[in-house]
Amino acid sequence: YGGSGLGLTICRKLVHLQGGRIWATSELGKGSVFHLTVSLGSDDESERDETPPLCLDGVTFSVRGGDERTVQELITHLTYWGGTITDESPDLVFRLPVPGAEGLSHLTDEILSAPETPSVAVIRPLDSRDPALDYRIAESSAAYLVRPVRRDSLAEVVGGLLGLSTPDEMAALATEAPEVERPGARIMVAEDVEDNQLLIELYFRGSNHQLVIVGDGQEAIDVYTSSPDFDLIFMDVQMPVKDGLAALAEIRDWEESQGVDPVPVVALTAHALKTEADRTKAAGCLAHLTKPIAQDTLLAAVDQYRRASS
Repeated sequence: YGGSGLGLTICRKLVHLQGGRIWATSELGKGSVFHLTVSLGSDDESERDETPPLCLDGVTFSVRGGDERTVQELITHLTYWGGTITDESPDLVFRLPVPGAEGLSHLTDEILSAPETPSVAVIRPLDSRDPALDYRIAESSAAYLVRPVRRDSLAEVVGGLLGLSTPDEMAALATEAPEVERPGARIMVAEDVEDNQLLIELYFRGSNHQLVIVGDGQEAIDVYTSSPDFDLIFMDVQMPVKDGLAALAEIRDWEESQGVDPVPVVALTAHALKTEADRTKAAGCLAHLTKPIAQDTLLAAVDQYRRASS
C-alpha cells in the first residue's frame, strides 16, 4: 500500500536489530539518498558463535568428487557439528560432479551402485535432476543438495536422511503442551484512510477475530451504542465528522448512563509525539500506538488490551 511508510519502518527495524543506523539526505528537486551502516562478522565467526543445528557426534561422512571449495565447505560444517570424515564405511556419502564430466549420469550410477549407504547428490542450480534417483529419494535413502551449500539446507538434508532432530525440535518435543486457543475478539477499528483500512483488514485475515471498520468518530459512536458487545476499539485520533477523542468521550458518557462496562480503547494514530500520547491516555485510552504499525504489534495489542473476560 503505497504511501503508508511501512517499507521504511521495516528497513529501520531491520537495521536497528543489527546494531546499525539508517538515515537519509534530501535535496529539493534532485531526490533523496539513503544511507545505512551495520557491523557484520565473517562467515567463520557467525558459524562458530551459533549452536550447531545438529549433533553429529559419532556420525561418519565421506565427501567424494567435486571442486575443492565445495568439498571444504561441506567438511567444515560437518566436522564443526561433530561429524567425522572417512572413506571407511561412512554413514552418509556426499557425491559431487567430477570437474569436466558431462551431465549427472555418473552421480546416478555411483548412488545406485551403493544402495546400502544413504547418499546426497550435490548439484548446481541449473543441473537437471535424474529421474532414476526418484525411487531412492522416495525411500529417503538419497537426496539432492543444491550449491552453494547453505547451512540450513545441509542440516535439513542430513537430519532427514539419518533421522536426526535439531536441538530446537528436541526442545519443542520436551516442552510441547497442548495450546488452548483463546476465543476470538470482536474488534472495532475507527480509521478514515482507505489504504489503512485495507492494510488492517489484511492483518486480521486468517485470525479468529471479528473485525468491524468504521470511517469516522460519529460512526464509531453509532455502531458501538447500537451493539456494545465489543472487546476492543482501535481509535484513530484525527478523523472527519467527529475526531477520535471526542467520540471516546461520548462513548464513555453513554456507558455510564446505561450501566455498561467501559470498552477498552487503544489510540492508533500517526501522531508519535509524547505530548500526543499523554493526551490520548488522559482521555481514557489504555495505550497509544503509532502508524504505520506492524502486524505482530497490532495482534499483540489485541491479546494485551481486549476485555479480560473474553
